Amino acid sequence: MEFQHTNIPRQIKRLRLLSRVLLDRETKAEHKLILVAADRSEQTQSRCTTQLPIVIVVREVNEYAPEFDIGPAVTTESGRAVGDNNQGNRLHPAVSLFSNTNPRSSSGLSDVKNTDQLLTATIDIPENMQLGSRIYRILATDKDYIKTSEPPQAGKQSKIVQYAVATSADLNVRRFFRVGTDDGWITLIHQLDYEVGPRSFLMPVVATDTGRPPKTGSLRIFLRIIDVNDEAPVIEVRGLGLLPHMHTGLQTPDIPFPSTFNPQTLTVKENMPPGTFVAKVSL
Repeated sequence: MEFQHTNIPRQIKRLRLLSRVLLDRETKAEHKLILVAADRSEQTQSRCTTQLPIVIVVREVNEYAPEFDIGPAVTTESGRAVGDNNQGNRLHPAVSLFSNTNPRSSSGLSDVKNTDQLLTATIDIPENMQLGSRIYRILATDKDYIKTSEPPQAGKQSKIVQYAVATSADLNVRRFFRVGTDDGWITLIHQLDYEVGPRSFLMPVVATDTGRPPKTGSLRIFLRIIDVNDEAPVIEVRGLGLLPHMHTGLQTPDIPFPSTFNPQTLTVKENMPPGTFVAKVSL
């Protein structure tokens, strides 16, 4: 920003300072200049001058919506991020994260109606995940953000991004998961069960800044529940002559039974021909 004028008539007592370029606070927050006024004495050596330092502070305007960063594309079996920049603590060790779309960030979308345009992440969660587990931390950055640790200055506006499940989310999403308003952690609040269901959730989340007016970025998270081998097979026997208790004389001494084993005893006449129906066994 510059100001210079060497041929100002004496009768002009008011000047205007105009910007020559488009100002951008993110590029340069302050502009400093010195306004010099000199009289029109015919003797150059006897001219008097006055200097006025001017500091122009560019006030912040909320130009940018928060942009989501999914983070690592995949994780190892231990949950450590592959190719991630110090963001491995964003994932629970038991889950896996996959990025489904490019580019890696999405902003300026105030709702999740146009889902084809949204950045999407897929998270695989084992069904035996403990209640209260923090699954994944969503993060969004705001280009308008100014660190609150800086001393307050004129024109600066503190920005904090807050997270929430979008209003269009299914009720089951809110029943099973919670999103931290300030930290962005997705927390499990209801026990999962692959056999009972649901086996998948579509969670649209939004990040909103505190600018005036506020702007919102959106992210779509697809949560898949992974089956865990936590149920032993159940054997059901239906047949003729089924006794409620096994006769002690029929137990084979060479085959030990577990303490929780509840044997079933079937009776059949010794003179029944081969092929006679005895029992139906199902798993």
